[in-house]
Amino acid sequence: MFQPTIFIRVPEEMAQIIAQTMAETCPKEITAVFNDTPQMVVPFKAHIITNQGPQKLDSIVNAPHLLLYFFTCAEKNDFIKSVKPNYMNFYKANRRDYAPIFPVYINNSKTIKGKSIFFNQGIYSFLQTELGNVQTIEIKANGKPKKENFDHIWPVFVSSIVQSIATRITILRNLINKQPLSVDTFRHSIRLAILYDHVSCYQKVIETADVTDKLIIKHYKMFKFVNPRSLNYRFDFCIGADSISTRIFSEDPTEYDLRFLLLKRRIQAMVCSEDTIGAIDAAFTFLLSVADRIRREKNISEYGYSLWMTQALNDLQLQCAKEKEMGHTVPVNHYTAILEWYTKILPRMHKLYMKRATASSNASSSSPISPSFSTDNSPLSALSGETDEQSSKPLPQPEKPEKQTRSSSVRKNSGDFALLEKILSTDERFNEEMEKGLSTLINLYMGCGYSRNAAITMNKIRQYQEDSSRYLTASAITITKKGYSHLFDNISEELLNSIPFEERISSCCRVLSDKRSRDREVAAKVLSSILTDPSPKKIRVSMNIPLTLEIANDSDFSCVETEQTNLKIKFKCEFPGEIKAKRILVGMQNWRFTKIMYFEAQDVTISDGTIITVSNTFWKAGAYVLYNVKFINGESILNIILPPTKELIHVDPRPLPVDFEIEMPDFLLPRRWQLALLRITVARPVETLEFKVNGLSYRPAPLRNKNKEVVEPENGLTYSNVDAGTHELYLPIQPLVSGSLKIEASANKTSVSREVRYKVSEFLEMKVIYRLATKVAQLSASVKSNSNLTITAIDFYGKENEKIECESIGLPAVVSNSTTTALFILKSEPEVANVWVKQMGLKEFSLRLNVEQLNDEVLINQTKDEHMIQSPLTTIAPIGFAL
Repeated sequence: MFQPTIFIRVPEEMAQIIAQTMAETCPKEITAVFNDTPQMVVPFKAHIITNQGPQKLDSIVNAPHLLLYFFTCAEKNDFIKSVKPNYMNFYKANRRDYAPIFPVYINNSKTIKGKSIFFNQGIYSFLQTELGNVQTIEIKANGKPKKENFDHIWPVFVSSIVQSIATRITILRNLINKQPLSVDTFRHSIRLAILYDHVSCYQKVIETADVTDKLIIKHYKMFKFVNPRSLNYRFDFCIGADSISTRIFSEDPTEYDLRFLLLKRRIQAMVCSEDTIGAIDAAFTFLLSVADRIRREKNISEYGYSLWMTQALNDLQLQCAKEKEMGHTVPVNHYTAILEWYTKILPRMHKLYMKRATASSNASSSSPISPSFSTDNSPLSALSGETDEQSSKPLPQPEKPEKQTRSSSVRKNSGDFALLEKILSTDERFNEEMEKGLSTLINLYMGCGYSRNAAITMNKIRQYQEDSSRYLTASAITITKKGYSHLFDNISEELLNSIPFEERISSCCRVLSDKRSRDREVAAKVLSSILTDPSPKKIRVSMNIPLTLEIANDSDFSCVETEQTNLKIKFKCEFPGEIKAKRILVGMQNWRFTKIMYFEAQDVTISDGTIITVSNTFWKAGAYVLYNVKFINGESILNIILPPTKELIHVDPRPLPVDFEIEMPDFLLPRRWQLALLRITVARPVETLEFKVNGLSYRPAPLRNKNKEVVEPENGLTYSNVDAGTHELYLPIQPLVSGSLKIEASANKTSVSREVRYKVSEFLEMKVIYRLATKVAQLSASVKSNSNLTITAIDFYGKENEKIECESIGLPAVVSNSTTTALFILKSEPEVANVWVKQMGLKEFSLRLNVEQLNDEVLINQTKDEHMIQSPLTTIAPIGFAL
């Protein structure tokens, strides 16, 4: 709310009635722009002062915003001789650029004697000529002013008041920007913030405070950081900043003085704009920013720092509690941080206070030592006195809410530590305060799901309670669940047994896992009692404890699948004490199988270094690792997942009764019966040995052992009563095309299969023809399917087996499923030809062919049919080749 000060000089007999009428006709709100502020609708209420001053005209902040000079007269001579000179003297004495003056003529018909020209219709023009901006009001017959007159002139007054504020803002901004920078610069910034606060422009207050605060931090060398007396300032939102203003405008201020006053202005602006949460955040942020610097100040004692910090945190946590009670949302991170810090420093402050009080009682001085920052050990007292920056009215406070009000009183005693003194003076009050703060913390933690913090606080609160069992079980469960059991002073068997059974096993395991806990042996004892209880309860729990296992068998130990195996397991326990169990299962896992193999032992007591023997059978060969341990007592099962290990248990497969290998040539001939050799090893005698062949045609064959004894087949490839040893089976097979041969041998309900791939050579159709007329031979070759056959060379021989020289055209040639040809120029007639062929996977080999003779005369004589067309072989030769 904007409450401008209006000073009026008015005849005494009319002062009260005019002031009352002005108050009644004053507008309730105005719409205005104050220099650099946005257009605002501001609640408006004028503060009217009559004939007492004007005061504080030289204070740019607290000077009246408007001066009104009321006058009346009956004759023109009286006006010229008396009224005008008095007004001009008043104007000259009180004229300020930021405080406009208005003359107001009181037109009272009762004081007019007769009809004078002075009071004709030109009176207003005359007064305007003489005084300028004169305003006129009329007095009715009943002696009261006409309200219509004030309704008409109030807009003029409001406009002048707004201009007054704008002028003051301009003057202050010019002073702030004036160089060089000095302490007065910061004082002007504070005045500017106060002006913005007066007109309810709270955002401008915050902006000005922020900019000035950053400027102070930047030029911190201009000031001393803090004076011990400055630590008396309170963070309480209901306490004003009068004493701080007094010090800043009358003495050389410290950095802390300036920044704290700006903080108070920022807090007041935020509270008035209903942003109390932002005010709490601003206060806590400021506290964090200066705490460490104050602690390191040489002129601040540990007692002084602790007292200042305790009082500041107490003020902030009380403000948070007040907001909570009023139903406002308080950020948990701020509230918990304040309470955590407060409950941490309060015990230290209590200890220092009691030490100081003891020293005071033992001192010979008659005046006791008071917990203050003063060097003369005097009690904290209010700093009195006002500056020109403090108005005679209290600063604006937020309006009262409907349900619960926020205190609007402003206590001027900024050094009032009475409440804190009551808390620190007795152990009872101190314990009550600690219990209150810690209980609030517990509720905040539980509401946000911070169970570990809640449990730690539960454990801490017990030392401040007469009945410490209230939070005992809940804190024990939560603390152990989070793995912080070492924070408990003493974990007894009674405490663990008081935990519900569903949580008891997991609590014991977490105590065992906490290496900093001193009560792990107690936890092992309670766990043993659960695992050996004659009447076990049904529960299944999976946990981790510091437990590892090793295989303790000899190095030559081996495991075979499907055979009974006894393993020696060594326990390595990283906790004291021992654990007893009626039954224990050690789990082995193979990465290829999901099923876990469990090896069992009965009535086991384990401790560090214990070796036990567990027994079972591996159902499948492979590499196994120690995976888990189960402690079992009836339906009570504790499953311990073991840490990863590189130690493996290799389980060998059970030897097969029969095994065999297949031997075949690299290449087989198509559609020809050939032999495949099976080398068979029989580990132990079998009643029936059966072979199943897939992939090609086969015929039964006898089985021969190393002594050449023969076992004839029955019903295909079934052999009876086969002795142990090595046997051979030459199996006739007839391949057609390349493929794979798969044979499965079955004996004693087990089977083994082997598979080999084979290649079948294709038919190569090839002939050589010699033409007598041209002395040229032609080679033609083809296969039915693509193959890796290449004709690399050819040798021709005569009738006497002599080698004939030749010149080849088209070699080497790759044989494909189409006819491949090559030409040869010979010197004589050949009889036979050796064709050299190369196939992938085989060495180069030769094929001997008879050469066919082609005689043109014989062909002509044999062919008499005119319609028959003969297609002679045409020699393909290079250009210019001489035949």
